[in-house]
Amino acid sequence: MSGQAGWWGRGGVPGAGDAELDWLAFEQSGVLTSRQAADSLGRATVRGLVRSGRWRAICHDVLLTGNGRLTRDQQLWVAVLAAGRDAVLAGATAAVEAGVRGLRPEPLYVLIPATRQVSGTLRQLPLDMPAVLVRRSTILPDSHLQLARPMRTSVAGHWPTRQAGRDPTTRRGRSSPPVVSSAV
Repeated sequence: MSGQAGWWGRGGVPGAGDAELDWLAFEQSGVLTSRQAADSLGRATVRGLVRSGRWRAICHDVLLTGNGRLTRDQQLWVAVLAAGRDAVLAGATAAVEAGVRGLRPEPLYVLIPATRQVSGTLRQLPLDMPAVLVRRSTILPDSHLQLARPMRTSVAGHWPTRQAGRDPTTRRGRSSPPVVSSAV
């Protein structure tokens, strides 16, 4: 780390001499997994930052490199990181983030591989975090992914199903019913 506080303590963009964790935290809107932080800083330092109130533990294994309320970008990162490996924003959430207007911004929709179990972490979200709906899918071609931070499905990847009037949770071999998580 360059300096004691890292970029999150100074504000702005990390500099050329800042550590990899500074850039990762910047790219992920200040939201990190505990492992990402501990790999760079050590578990004791991370615990100290959380205990001192400089960082905030959002839920098991997800940290905020600050202590305020979550912004929209941070909520998106919390949803994806809490859902676990290979999770992507999907459905209405991906469409809203791609600029589609007229859709409700909440709840947040996340897609995970069908072979993975839904993380119990999503049931322990704080009050400033909207509900997260997780769907599992056996098929997600690369052509349906939109390179973004965080990664999300493209509008073309899910919109035709909605226009055809079919519910994507009922298609066999494609996806399963959503798992609802709420902070309330």
